[in-house]
Amino acid sequence: MAEVDTGLPREGNGEAARRPAAFYSSVFAQIEEVGWDRLVSGKGDGGVSCLVFRVLDDQGRNHLLEITLPMNYPACPPSLMADVPYLPQLQWSKSSRLKDILCQFQEDYWSIMDEIDKVLWVVNPTKPAYAMSHCRIALGNKFHENLSTVLDFALPPPPSVNIEDDKQIDCGICYVKHLPIDDELGDHSGGTTDYTCENPSCSRSFHSICLRDWLRSITTTRQSFDVLFGNCPYCSEPVAVKITDR
Repeated sequence: MAEVDTGLPREGNGEAARRPAAFYSSVFAQIEEVGWDRLVSGKGDGGVSCLVFRVLDDQGRNHLLEITLPMNYPACPPSLMADVPYLPQLQWSKSSRLKDILCQFQEDYWSIMDEIDKVLWVVNPTKPAYAMSHCRIALGNKFHENLSTVLDFALPPPPSVNIEDDKQIDCGICYVKHLPIDDELGDHSGGTTDYTCENPSCSRSFHSICLRDWLRSITTTRQSFDVLFGNCPYCSEPVAVKITDR
């Protein structure tokens, strides 16, 4: 049985009517269209300012939809509250009625969540409320396949990466990307590769300090002023590195 305060405010008894009488007649007629059996409660301003309706989803589950009518209703749309994680954008015009709101309030969200609860191992929460929009799921060992099943679409593969190109970010001599953090290395401390072989078919990267030390160990290396000239350790193309203090 719906609890509705039908005592309409009247002039002459110390309380002035807040809305015109036509407003109440219109709202009661709109409730009749929806069905009084679906009205759970009404309160405020003669029992029509805030209406709570019972909504059945496609699985027969009961949900409560609270509709608050503004003073300038129906010129302005009502505000809605319900046990859903989000509310759809209400399509509204001056000629819209309460039944139009309930027609728009058709959610398949709960069916999706119930399907997840039925076919998957939901770790938390064990008893989710309808308004909850997240849950923790045990995906097991086959993470990729199971996650694709949950999301119901194929997950994109990683972008194509050339393994050889990826390795080039590491120094071709010390085989790491970053030099150690050491005061003895001066400005090179913690530095990344800063020299690349100019041969397009090689393009191997090095720390200039590593390449310098390697060239110094090769007897064929030549020095002119503060520059060492030699050959790339990988493709034998000419390389040149400036001598700098550590």
